[in-house]
Amino acid sequence: MGFAERMYLNVLSEVPVIPELKVPHLMGFLVSYTETIAGLGLEKLQQMRFKKELLIKLREFQRKSQVFKDASDSNIIEDFKRYCT
Repeated sequence: MGFAERMYLNVLSEVPVIPELKVPHLMGFLVSYTETIAGLGLEKLQQMRFKKELLIKLREFQRKSQVFKDASDSNIIEDFKRYCT
């Protein structure tokens, strides 16, 4: 297996060269862009966690509401009052 030096140099000559003075500006842009994407990802994760917690609370509320509805439907409260007197 040989090294295709001519082909390598031809391909290498097509690679864009960024002037050294532009590197800090471009790196600043890339860092800022990366931070923005990371922030959006974190925000989405926090929203998903909040939604999960909200659904858990909603299910708990529905369950407790059903218990009270069942209690009022079966007159448990009235039965309890009679029992206590």
